[in-house]
Amino acid sequence: MRELLLDQKASVINISSVSGLRFFRGSERSSYAASKAALNMLTLYMAAEYMPFKVRINGHAPNRFDGSQAKNVVRVAMEMLKSGKTGCIHQQN
Repeated sequence: MRELLLDQKASVINISSVSGLRFFRGSERSSYAASKAALNMLTLYMAAEYMPFKVRINGHAPNRFDGSQAKNVVRVAMEMLKSGKTGCIHQQN
């Protein structure tokens, strides 16, 4: 953060989720929601602490994707991959 304090146009954007703002019945994602709620509070406190230094601290909390939208994103990403398949980190050669 020291570098940001030297820059009069510094900005931080924290990416959170609406899961950190609202309860979704049956979602069974308590650890995810708790981590996003913590990030939201961190963003609020950082904004207050760094305001005197003119460092902008913003948060973005997008909502959940509609199932059909998410499938379209995956389809487009797959089309962009040369191999046409995805994998996990443990599958690296």
